[in-house]
Amino acid sequence: MRRTVPLSLLVVALAGCASAEYHDNAAEVARDPRCIDKPSTPGQAPAPWCQPAAGTRWSSGKGAKVEFGGGGG
Repeated sequence: MRRTVPLSLLVVALAGCASAEYHDNAAEVARDPRCIDKPSTPGQAPAPWCQPAAGTRWSSGKGAKVEFGGGGG
């Protein structure tokens, strides 16, 4: 129990430094008039700005050093 509480506090403190950003361009692609027509040549790839993409960017904030050594109390 003694080590559980400080470890829990450390996890909560480190979680506060992280952030995630979701991005999705499907709506922009659907509104873009250049993306309405399909490529006229069979097998031709669509323009890069006409490809819908989604994802998440994760950052951990500042790189804080955490030492898990057993030095001290």
